[in-house]
Amino acid sequence: MPRELYRPAGARPFAGVVGCLGVVPFEVTHSQVKRLGAALDIGSGTTEIDGVRRRWEVDQLSRHVYVRTVTAGLSDEDAGHLETAWFERSPMPDPATLSPDGRALLPLLETTDRNELEALLDQIPALRANVDAVSPIASASLIRAPSVTIGHDYDDGVIPFGESQRLFAAFDGRPGVDLTEFHLFQHADPTKRKLSHISLLRELAKFARFAGPALRSTT
Repeated sequence: MPRELYRPAGARPFAGVVGCLGVVPFEVTHSQVKRLGAALDIGSGTTEIDGVRRRWEVDQLSRHVYVRTVTAGLSDEDAGHLETAWFERSPMPDPATLSPDGRALLPLLETTDRNELEALLDQIPALRANVDAVSPIASASLIRAPSVTIGHDYDDGVIPFGESQRLFAAFDGRPGVDLTEFHLFQHADPTKRKLSHISLLRELAKFARFAGPALRSTT
């Protein structure tokens, strides 16, 4: 997350909104895995929501972003071999065909045990520092907006709802910070959900309350 947030002109208070949006350019790493816990969730295929760790069918988009982040410092040849094997769930390349840096990452891409993944990341300080340094959660204390509204769909398959729960917790009960749980979107796309008329009206009303602070601050 950039250290400097967008600031509208003028001195008045403006609301801050954290949204689950975006199309990921595969040429760059992405903030959704720029937190140790998120990387471990994707690598292990599990996530924690409401304090309960559960299996998570990781979306293909998140898998792409994860493996590109892990292999970002490698040569194109090493990265290509590892990315293809991991993403297609095929056997990993022969270690003899990889550089020392590539071989160091092999165990990280071969295991799905979350504790083992964390231990392996500890053995690669540069990668772990990269994951930790750009964490949105680590930047929460730097956000000074008087109102921060976080909205996330509970069943998001790309970024688990638990990520927003942890982001909300990182504000440590600060007044003006709210988290809204939606059952309207599928990773910010409302067209993929089929709701009853009553449920749809309920979710639209919830969205209006969610967006209210941001809309009022711009008028």
